[in-house]
Amino acid sequence: MAITKLIKCTIKAGRKELFHRGQLAWSELNNCDGFEGQLGGWTSDGEAIVLGEWESEEVVGRFMDSIHDNISEKSKQSEAFSHCQVQYFEKVLSIPALGSNDEPSQGCVLRLAQCEDVQDVDRFMHDQKSIWNPAMGKAEGMLGGFVARHLNQSNHLLVITRWESLFHHENYKESIFPGLSRKVAPEAYINRLSGYVVREDNSWQVTPNKRARGGTLDQSLVLSNFSV
Repeated sequence: MAITKLIKCTIKAGRKELFHRGQLAWSELNNCDGFEGQLGGWTSDGEAIVLGEWESEEVVGRFMDSIHDNISEKSKQSEAFSHCQVQYFEKVLSIPALGSNDEPSQGCVLRLAQCEDVQDVDRFMHDQKSIWNPAMGKAEGMLGGFVARHLNQSNHLLVITRWESLFHHENYKESIFPGLSRKVAPEAYINRLSGYVVREDNSWQVTPNKRARGGTLDQSLVLSNFSV
């Protein structure tokens, strides 16, 4: 099963550039066995968000036990953040983009919605498939996305969508989202719902080396078809 690694870092005052430079050291991921892509950027309040895609829980575990610490030490990012949270999720549902959106060269944004303590997971999945996905899939500028479930908490789900620009996401938020939210009433079965928008930094994007993988890649985090 595909594994998404979500990293959220709170940056110390004046250390944003240090973290950014350190993030470039993670380009070494491109030759790791089972690595399928990474991207990330900044939230409006200066928090750093990084999303990594791995072939399975086993391969990401091997990476953590082998070269992870060496890359981390070289990056010196521990000097830049005051808190770092790492969570692992498994993909359970794709959110395909139904339009003919082309991949932009820059300016993409990610929308992450963390749905914790979901009281009715079946209803959550039904609403996602039948209401949210069709509407988002047809929204202008939506490049795709997916739903993932926390590896250790089955009632903690993560919804990630990628948008061509902040303008496109804001247009969806203002014109489409309110009606969907009234129809679904997610607050009726999701006890904790939080979300944030991430402005991508293209220099943080890492694409796996095809020669290292020896085959066809699922580059769902680094191509316009963000879903699998």
